[in-house]
Amino acid sequence: MQNSGLWSKYWDALLATVLSAFALYLLTKHSGIGISPDSVEYITTAENIRQHGRMADFTGLLLVLFPAGYPCLLAAMQFITGLSVMAFAPVLNSLLFGGVLFATATIINGLEKTATWYRSLFLLALVLSRCMLQAYSMLWSETVFVLLILVFIIQAQRYLQQKTWRSLLLLSLITAITLVTRYAGVVLLAVGSILMLADETLGRKKKIQHLLVFNLTGASLLAANLIRNHFVSQSFTGIRERAERGLWDNLLDIGNTFGSWLPFMKGYEKAMAVLFIIVVLLALTVVVYRILQQQFFRSYEMVLSLFFLVYALFMVTIATVSRFEELNSRLLLPLYIPMLLLLTGWFIPAVQSAFGIKKIILCALMFFLYASFQWYQYRQNANAWEDIKDAGIPGYTEDSWTQSETIDYIRKHKQELGSLVYANANDAIYFLTGMRADILPHKDIQKEIEEFFSYPSFCVVMFTDGDNPDLVSIDFIQRHKKLLWQKSFEDGAIYYFSN
Repeated sequence: MQNSGLWSKYWDALLATVLSAFALYLLTKHSGIGISPDSVEYITTAENIRQHGRMADFTGLLLVLFPAGYPCLLAAMQFITGLSVMAFAPVLNSLLFGGVLFATATIINGLEKTATWYRSLFLLALVLSRCMLQAYSMLWSETVFVLLILVFIIQAQRYLQQKTWRSLLLLSLITAITLVTRYAGVVLLAVGSILMLADETLGRKKKIQHLLVFNLTGASLLAANLIRNHFVSQSFTGIRERAERGLWDNLLDIGNTFGSWLPFMKGYEKAMAVLFIIVVLLALTVVVYRILQQQFFRSYEMVLSLFFLVYALFMVTIATVSRFEELNSRLLLPLYIPMLLLLTGWFIPAVQSAFGIKKIILCALMFFLYASFQWYQYRQNANAWEDIKDAGIPGYTEDSWTQSETIDYIRKHKQELGSLVYANANDAIYFLTGMRADILPHKDIQKEIEEFFSYPSFCVVMFTDGDNPDLVSIDFIQRHKKLLWQKSFEDGAIYYFSN
């Protein structure tokens, strides 16, 4: 009977897992898992951990910019399987995506108003989601991060129900692992602390004890990571430049991302930025209401709303004060599932409470919205597939990189280039040729520029697809050094400079 109960709760999650694994197999069939600059950092750090016990990347520099959790996971998988990261990564990501689907099913099963049809349709939407398939076809730490967040949400709700030391310690452990996977995981400390502070059934003494245990245990691995970072580099999280984009610019980036997630909205960044603000206010309303009405406090709806609120505000704030890539689908992916649950949560009570013609109209409306959403996702995937099936996933395993003329020349003439090579995509050179190169200096960091020009001669590789406006340009270098020779290719060029 127990197995029958589990099957009724998770049969659609199992089916969705099989479908998602098949989809990832098709996406990675041509050229393997997708590789970005961050992926090269993860792979090389994992290899150094396994081979030398040293947390350093391909340049020999100790890893500081990213936390240690994901590279350590990859190193452990290498040790267990005996395979390279590139060999086991598609299988690992399929398992992680399956974990996300089962965790989502668990959350939906625990909602105050739930239904099997809603769960099944929701999971099918995740399987076809372009942003989910894109993330899980890449070697990114977000693949683990999203799963850990969902597991945190599940355990946080169980803690609110049980309030035992066992449930607290498990919640703290999940938080600790999440924080050392992505620095943005620090929001979970805020989410957990707010839940404990707002829970009126916790006595004052027990509340203080639980807060101390949760925060000290939850922050322990990250604290150790940050202390190590400062010890080896005099920096906690690497060099972080000041932001150049304001609050409204970041809201437009979020609007652009939300517009790519939802049908009918692409190109309407301002409208979607307003919708994002509305969803944030909706989440805030739910949080405040459930704190005031404690009988509704210990629920998944409360935890989901609070997480969405805190993570959204954190990302907008950090992007406004610190410079990094725009708030794209990858960075906002942890909001995707909570957002869909918040936007569609009214479906179930609306259908269950309606009768007659009203129920027919509601069902017709939901069918239209769901069909539009799935058709939109199908078109997104079909357009992406046209390129992926013949050229591979965008990134360093794509044909445009693996068959690059510039890369081919470097493979055949490593000695000719000399021992000091700079590039605007040095990670691509190492990943595709095994040759070490340094990144060009950032044009806003004078110390890097001074060190760069202190060398009497060096080689510079510029890839067309690796263009980075934050780095010094060839014109800038030519104002300080003499160009001795140059070789140009369809996808880049190689320059040799000297005094």
